[in-house]
Amino acid sequence: MDLDIEATFGDDYLYFYEESIDEQHSDDDAAEILGLLQLDPGARVLDAPCGHGRLSRRLAAAGMVVTGIDLSEQFLALAKADPVGPGVPPEYLVGDLRRLPTSGPFDAVVCWFTSFGYYDDTDCRATLSEFHRVLRPGGTVLIETMHHDAVVRHFTAAPDATVVTRGDDAQVDVSSFALIYGGAQKNIGPSGVTIVIARRAFIDAGRKDLPAILQYRSHAANKSLLNTPPTFGIYLARNVLLWLKEGGGLEAIEARNRAKAAELYAALDASPSFYTCPVEVGSRSIMNVVFRLPTEDLEQRFLGEAKKNAMLGLKGHRSVGGIRASLYNAVEPSWVSALASFVKDFARRNG
Repeated sequence: MDLDIEATFGDDYLYFYEESIDEQHSDDDAAEILGLLQLDPGARVLDAPCGHGRLSRRLAAAGMVVTGIDLSEQFLALAKADPVGPGVPPEYLVGDLRRLPTSGPFDAVVCWFTSFGYYDDTDCRATLSEFHRVLRPGGTVLIETMHHDAVVRHFTAAPDATVVTRGDDAQVDVSSFALIYGGAQKNIGPSGVTIVIARRAFIDAGRKDLPAILQYRSHAANKSLLNTPPTFGIYLARNVLLWLKEGGGLEAIEARNRAKAAELYAALDASPSFYTCPVEVGSRSIMNVVFRLPTEDLEQRFLGEAKKNAMLGLKGHRSVGGIRASLYNAVEPSWVSALASFVKDFARRNG
């Protein structure tokens, strides 16, 4: 499979990502990578693809001996032009991940996972085989799970992971994925509707020994009308998307959802000896707020009193119990404020 470097990583790519990857972001990414690798100074690291060298420079400054490889000569020119900090300057090579222009051996390989999204399965296997070839025995491959986000740094903060903005311009980076699959239920529409964005090459490469209805190519060729679609669900999803757009789009709804979650978490955190959130602060969901009370009897009392105050659906998932407040897009901020007030009042009366 041929990769058109200019079409994929041309001026538009550099334009949008120039401001989104600032110095602090890059410093944080490098620190996280170093923390995961736990390598001694002098260890040899392959950064592939290295792009414009933002990670290569920082890994070298931390004492690693770095080789950066990229297929884009434009990126490598930017990497070489940037000031070099302490340590041994990175060595930059033009090369293809599927045919690495080096024999190593390296102690670790750092790679963008979504770079694999530009290849088909055969090329992905070739890339992994090359990594195996140049690693020393016992070496480490560190694959970032989201492009530019270093181990899912911003994955929960969608749309940051897939939308890059600069001024009034916006770019939805669907090119980073072979297939995006999303269920409409709760935030887009009723259950039974799914949204799929897929590369044509990915669809064309799919199995052909399956029934036609189980092949994406069949649905794509028939504009999602191979069989009777769930028309009412699609109609409601259309209405929800219009509502989101009229309300300011994804940025506005994200801000609203984050404010709702912050208010409820603040009410819970105000009584840490009474309410327990079993999720680390940095990993808390802004959609589903889960928490426990000191005893199951208190939880049942909480649910009973909440129901009397017209607060329904707060019982936790049957597999884990506790309390779960779902703050989906349709939940009004005033409803969350009422729940937060109830949370505070219940703790005062029963704590």
